[in-house]
Order: sequence, then C-alpha cells, then structure tokens
Amino acid sequence: MENPVSTDQHQTPSHSVWGIISCLLPIITLCGVISNYPSFSFMGSPMGSLFLYCIFPVILLIGFILSINELRKKDTKKLFPILGIIIALIAIAPMLLEWLLGLMQGVPFSCLENPSFCGW
Repeated sequence: MENPVSTDQHQTPSHSVWGIISCLLPIITLCGVISNYPSFSFMGSPMGSLFLYCIFPVILLIGFILSINELRKKDTKKLFPILGIIIALIAIAPMLLEWLLGLMQGVPFSCLENPSFCGW
C-alpha cells in the first residue's frame, strides 16, 4: 500500500517566536549595558546599579536558556538561537568588567548585600 503523502513535499523549518525572543533578550541587555555604561554602578545612580546587578543578569540568563532550548528543537531554524548565544556571551563581558570595577571601588556585589545601594 502506498503512502498518500508524497515524499516530494518537504516542510522547510521556520523561525520560532521563542528563537527570536531568545535573540532579542541579550540584545536588549547589551544595548542597556553599553548605552548607559558611564552612569551604572559606582559611577552613577542607585537605579543603574539595580539594573546592572539584578535585572540585566536575569534577562541575560533567560535569553541564554531560551537559546539553548531552541537549539534542541529539531523543527525550527537555528539562526536566532545561535545569535542569541553569541550576543549573550558578548553582553556578559562589559557586565563582568563593571562588576569587577565596582568591587575594586568597594561597591557591594549585590542589592541583597546592601539594599540601600540599590535604592530600596
């Protein structure tokens, strides 16, 4: 008995919404860290410290996990998840540099260590 579906019809994989989101989250983090670089951490306001120490790492981690998850799927294109991983690795560099510079200046490592530092 023949298969009614022709083997010539092959579905091409498409970009998934989660793959695109996994690429956008590290881009948002990278743009936020670089565009406000002088005003963050020990040089600027407590709100900048809140973003640098608390919010941006969480956004970056979520984007990285989504990228890894999308790479594991077999029916989607891999361009955006791969770009998401690359951009996440690039975005962590200025963030780590800022953390190290802040620690050298005596800034607390997190908002949990000194909540008044983050404006709480």
